[in-house]
Amino acid sequence: MTNFKDTPPWKSINPPTSKLPSHPDKLRKVIDELDVEHAPRYAPQGTSTFCNIFVSDVLTALGLQPGHWCDTDGNPAKDHQDGAFEMNANRMARWFKLHGPRNGWEEADRPTASDAAARGHTVVVVWDSKLVGTPGHIAIMLPEGTIAQAGRKNFVGGTVREGFGKLTPRFYVHVPSGPHSAAP
Repeated sequence: MTNFKDTPPWKSINPPTSKLPSHPDKLRKVIDELDVEHAPRYAPQGTSTFCNIFVSDVLTALGLQPGHWCDTDGNPAKDHQDGAFEMNANRMARWFKLHGPRNGWEEADRPTASDAAARGHTVVVVWDSKLVGTPGHIAIMLPEGTIAQAGRKNFVGGTVREGFGKLTPRFYVHVPSGPHSAAP
């Protein structure tokens, strides 16, 4: 059996931590298991980087959307399914804006997002380049307010500034619905 960390980036994976029940430590276990700093799956290849793949892998392991592939309505799709497309960072940014609210995602300012991450909510940090052919960027915020990302430099525990430079990213917080949800 092939190690999922060696799976080519264009193929979806289902890491073993995805089978773990929800728990405040699950995000950290997923991040540790995916090993973004060392896994060949996320290593830059020429001018190609794989922030979108890393974030979709994290979200998939947590049971959240968007995944690696979506249909035109923002619903999960199988790899290369007719009418589906692979989610690059710009598409993910647009997905959060258009489809995020019906999937439990709320846009937040940075302090609110940091507080939500510290309280155990899943938070993504995303920038849409809005220019055709120009890549965006996406990362996962960790409970300490730092981020984990794949990109030109893959790291866990860097700052938003290290990942996004002078860009102005947006923050999206996953707020589960139900009697035990705690909106940030």
